[in-house]
Amino acid sequence: MDNRDPRMLILESDPARYIKKPSSTVLTLIKVLEGFAALIFIFRLVDIISMLREGGDGMIPYGLLNYLLPQELISLFVPAGLPAGGEVERILCLLISVCILVILAGLLVEAVLALLLRFVLKGAAVFKFVHRVIFIAFLVMAGGTGVSCVFLVFRYITSGNFLGGSVQPIIITGAAFLILLVMVSYHHSAVTILSVVEYEIRMGFKETTKVETKLERNSLLLGSGFLLAGLVLILAFGADIKIVIPLFILSLKYFAVYICWTNFRHCHR
Repeated sequence: MDNRDPRMLILESDPARYIKKPSSTVLTLIKVLEGFAALIFIFRLVDIISMLREGGDGMIPYGLLNYLLPQELISLFVPAGLPAGGEVERILCLLISVCILVILAGLLVEAVLALLLRFVLKGAAVFKFVHRVIFIAFLVMAGGTGVSCVFLVFRYITSGNFLGGSVQPIIITGAAFLILLVMVSYHHSAVTILSVVEYEIRMGFKETTKVETKLERNSLLLGSGFLLAGLVLILAFGADIKIVIPLFILSLKYFAVYICWTNFRHCHR
């Protein structure tokens, strides 16, 4: 017979109920794939940052797509003959590159932490810290991208020949800014959830206050957005499906996050 105080039984936490789920397993496997991909791109970003720090010819941040996207997609998004940027554009490009490098390094660490959290319920505190760093990096990158978009508009208005008269870079930079705002909100929500997870694992008590986040909305937005982007690239632009597979994987990731959130919410009613 269990003689413990019934009030304590109600407050006891059981993180395994919402962590050790199929959706969490899918999310963990995708994070491992992200870690491998991040390792590859880290070397590219280090080269870009070294080039920008040496004070060579500047480039507008939009030009980073030349270094980050597969060659098959560059022609769809990056017009030939992008103009060189000035000192302000070089600094913005350097700032955004450093933010991307921090995010990639965070994804690499998270690949290990996700495995620990999913299978042995360890590493939640470090996971929360790393995710907070990623959140800050996204916040700074969103600010830099927003400023970059303003500069593109200004240069376009004051110089009709800038960007070869094309507004495509402005549109894509503006779209990237909006996506980054969603990512900022998403990662802020994720940090909030990880704080609860870390508390319940460390203390053994259930968080009784209502957790308010935008994780549900943001995960659905990002999942649907990446899925739609992949379909548009295939159907409208004729992109090879193997090129857009990462978009479909990211879509699956955020839909898995949504299911993980519903499992978490079910255990915290």
